[in-house]
Amino acid sequence: MRYVAVALLTLLLAACSEPRIDATSQATLEASIAKVRDTLDVDRRNRFDALVAQTRADDAADESPATPASPSRAFASMNNMTGAQAIDTLGKLAERRAEQRAAEEETRRVEQAASEAREHAVLSAKAKAHATSLEKLRGIEVTDLRPEIRKAGMRRSHALTANIRNTLDAPLANIAFDYSVRNPGDAAALSSGSGEFALKGALQP
Repeated sequence: MRYVAVALLTLLLAACSEPRIDATSQATLEASIAKVRDTLDVDRRNRFDALVAQTRADDAADESPATPASPSRAFASMNNMTGAQAIDTLGKLAERRAEQRAAEEETRRVEQAASEAREHAVLSAKAKAHATSLEKLRGIEVTDLRPEIRKAGMRRSHALTANIRNTLDAPLANIAFDYSVRNPGDAAALSSGSGEFALKGALQP
């Protein structure tokens, strides 16, 4: 019975002496992490190192990272934990952070899709309006268009005459135009400009 009691006492003392995370400060945290990892077997040590690195990366991406002298909340939550406990805690924390990032990314994706849909609707409406305007412009019939050279003594003036029929739903107050004069031989542009047809009052539909 005495041997059993001694054995149990030895086990308890060994458990109590197992290195634990000390998150009192950044310095004690780094020192205790090194001590804890030395007590782990190869597989658990690799897992521990990966989780510590992941936690540090997540902390660095946090909007409110810890100060150099103070551990982050993630590492502070491991205070007084053994290596096995720290692995379990960091593993669960990494999973929650991954789920949160996925949810945030999905929210951004949905918002981006909604923004693109609104932009597409605006552009479609503009395109439809432009198409409608173009259709209306095509409804203005211009026939018998010809240039004229008018003489008044030594002075000459140029004019354009045309027959215009308004097929729109509203009166036309004026009709502006651009023109280009080209050589009939090689189609080279000789001159260009803009003008406006003189209307005696509004041109009714």
